[in-house]
Amino acid sequence: MDIGERLKKAREARGLSKSQVARFAGVSPATLTRWEKGARNPRPEHLKRVLAVLRITYEDLWKDHDEDYIREKIAKANTSAEDVRVVLTANPDLTPSEIEVIMRIVESKERELREKRKKG
Repeated sequence: MDIGERLKKAREARGLSKSQVARFAGVSPATLTRWEKGARNPRPEHLKRVLAVLRITYEDLWKDHDEDYIREKIAKANTSAEDVRVVLTANPDLTPSEIEVIMRIVESKERELREKRKKG
């Protein structure tokens, strides 16, 4: 399995669309499609962003794990607002003010989730 197939498998296991991953990686959906089809390989800086969005490591990408392992790894990932900030900051298409708006939403949802966990 090549890198493109592995990225596609991880993206699908995460339940993300090509557009979502591409946006956070700072590339077009067409570029992500080319990577997933093996027509091109991602640059290291783009691969790093994609892996951050998918919440997997480079090593995880290359291990011969099945889809259940990838889903389990993603489910266990404890994404914090700060993790999201790192990914957003890496996106050259977002302005600092856009990042702050997104972060306010993420932090609000994070608080809601913590409160929900306390209750139930």
